[in-house]
Amino acid sequence: MAYTVCQICARVPVVAQGRAGAGNNTPRVTAPTRKTVNLSRGGQDVASARGTSVIAHMKKGMLAGIMDDGVDGPAPAPVSTKCPCGSGGEYDTCCGVLHSGSADDATPEAIVRARFSAYVKNLPKYITQSTHPGSKDLQRKDDPVEAVEQLEKDAAATMKTVNFTAIKKIKVTDGKEKDEQFASYEVAYKGAGKKGRQGAQTLAERSRYRKHHGRWMYFDALPLNQSSTKMEGQI
Repeated sequence: MAYTVCQICARVPVVAQGRAGAGNNTPRVTAPTRKTVNLSRGGQDVASARGTSVIAHMKKGMLAGIMDDGVDGPAPAPVSTKCPCGSGGEYDTCCGVLHSGSADDATPEAIVRARFSAYVKNLPKYITQSTHPGSKDLQRKDDPVEAVEQLEKDAAATMKTVNFTAIKKIKVTDGKEKDEQFASYEVAYKGAGKKGRQGAQTLAERSRYRKHHGRWMYFDALPLNQSSTKMEGQI
């Protein structure tokens, strides 16, 4: 009888026995042999007879094979494809359309949602792209290019320090001027890192949208509550 070689162990002894002699019930042990077995990953062996045991040289064992296949921990959680704006739709067919620049006819409500989603998804360029050229946010530098760059940097900094979690109670009304609308809403957010220990907070805001070359764009905003941080005009 011989023992099966375990693919996890490096050395496994094998006992070799001969056949019983005629008229003798006592098994006769054969002459000592020594066998060296090289186990490949597929389990094939190349042997040479010498000695009294089998020495298994494993190139790839069962555990090594599992590790090679990348099974070294729990599978990552699936990434949600839902839009962060809370519409219930898929991101690619909701705010993702605006982020890609494919929605010139977007309404102020859609832009409010898209700007919120941009903060969630760390897309500072969309904040500058959706801001009206006449906005005070783009008047802080004499050079228009530098003004855009500064606004983008400010938006990126906000995205690193604030976690926006939800937007709700969006309501749009017409303004007194032509091509002017106001959007009011509430945004829930938390500070990133240690600042998040303060818990969720709410910003209530009323933002103004005006058309520029036929497109609605963010113009400015008025806070409707006393936020603990200077978050006015972010969305």
